[in-house]
Amino acid sequence: MSLSFVLLVLRSINSARSAFLAVTLSAQFFESYNLFASTGLVQAGVLLKHLLAAFRSSRVSSMAFELNLEQATLTVTLKCDNGLLKRYGLDISSSDILQATLDGDDLPVCVVAESAELNRLLGTFQSTLDEITIIAQPEQEPQHSTAAAAAAARRSVQIKSFYDPAKGASSRSLQTSLELNSQTVFKAYSHAGVSASDVTINLKDLKALLGLCLELGADVSLRFDKAGLPLLAVPHLRGAQEVDYTAELILATLQESQIPDDEWTTTDNAGAAAAAAGAGDEVAGGTAVVQGSAGFRG
Repeated sequence: MSLSFVLLVLRSINSARSAFLAVTLSAQFFESYNLFASTGLVQAGVLLKHLLAAFRSSRVSSMAFELNLEQATLTVTLKCDNGLLKRYGLDISSSDILQATLDGDDLPVCVVAESAELNRLLGTFQSTLDEITIIAQPEQEPQHSTAAAAAAARRSVQIKSFYDPAKGASSRSLQTSLELNSQTVFKAYSHAGVSASDVTINLKDLKALLGLCLELGADVSLRFDKAGLPLLAVPHLRGAQEVDYTAELILATLQESQIPDDEWTTTDNAGAAAAAAGAGDEVAGGTAVVQGSAGFRG
């Protein structure tokens, strides 16, 4: 954690060093915020699991933090609605300040979704699934005048389950795939590239930020480039809200691309295939396909 006269910044990285989360809180976020340091900057490290233990209390009316560098302790005091007062003392240590920088404006793919809707979509995947692959296509005008071709051209995003063969995955693993209409499912979608892009990320890490967005009442923005390059996820505030907090999650992605050579090649092919097949059934702006060991499709 880093504290200045105007900001408190909390940074964390997971043990696999594949996910970096930073939450910035301005002094106005707190009822009372004071820093007594001649340097104007205080930095310290604390184990996240110990800090989270203090947050598990229910019916908390107020919470106070006191950082004492001389005693190397962080004291968390909780006042509960039933009058109970809880105090936790956490050991702190000097720590290197973690920092990961990623400029979202430099990334060609941007997806903005309602956090509740994206949470619902991700809920269709198995609870034991570790990773998902997101494939984004540039939006193009349909090459055929049929409604089926137009619908296929707008299905610009695919989210599918990913199983690592190195972890014992096989063809019998449950495969789930969602083909989404970028114009009806998302609040905003753009792809500045000329070909499909994909990233494979940890689903649990993404849901961590998604849960924060749900609590904040914010949409979620995902920005990425291609396989092997990091993905940036941030809360996307609706309208011109003025807030005293920000957050960003940077996720490592799998090095290998998961786009099959014969899939999502051109919008023209997709439109022709959809027209020939009658475009299939559309549900909530997209098509859901689930494949099991017996090749079941539903």
